Amino acid sequence: MSIQHNYTYEKTLTDSLKINWNVDDLIGGTKLLDFSRPFLPDSLARTNGIESLSGKERLVLNHIRGATYLHLFGLVEEFILPFTVDRAKDGLATDKLRTRALLGFAEEEAKHQQLFQRFAAEFAKDFGTPIEFIGPASAIAKAVLSHSPLSVAILILHLEWASRRHEYLTTWTAPALGSAASSTSFEYARG
Repeated sequence: MSIQHNYTYEKTLTDSLKINWNVDDLIGGTKLLDFSRPFLPDSLARTNGIESLSGKERLVLNHIRGATYLHLFGLVEEFILPFTVDRAKDGLATDKLRTRALLGFAEEEAKHQQLFQRFAAEFAKDFGTPIEFIGPASAIAKAVLSHSPLSVAILILHLEWASRRHEYLTTWTAPALGSAASSTSFEYARG
């Protein structure tokens, strides 16, 4: 049985080159987190329905959930990036378009890591109370990467689908974001 598709590495590479963003455009310098606004739309944070919390407490919980959300995405980048680079090396000598497409994907994943690290530093500096996350990310990445490449690829595919769903929820259910909103909840946090 053969799976039919119409994607090519060439089209993937061409499409990816149309999207160009820079971490410095999103955070750093004068671009600070706005703790007076939610970091996630309620479609992801699910804080508005908690009637036992005051509005201020729901906002703080939204901030914690936003930081946790980005930490989890940062954690998975720790294994997505090396996995993608390894897959790019697999066909280095035979398929240059495949290699460039995979390395382009790896570059985006590295930018995500940088973005999430900057958000975490900014959050830790201004939130006022330390919060802890699961980890260390390097140990989790090592455990994930110890499995077969197919199982890791399926996990990454699932995570990419989940992030596309979250992008949809963030972009289309949070009117304050507008149509030009970034796909990261970080952009929502910055205002």
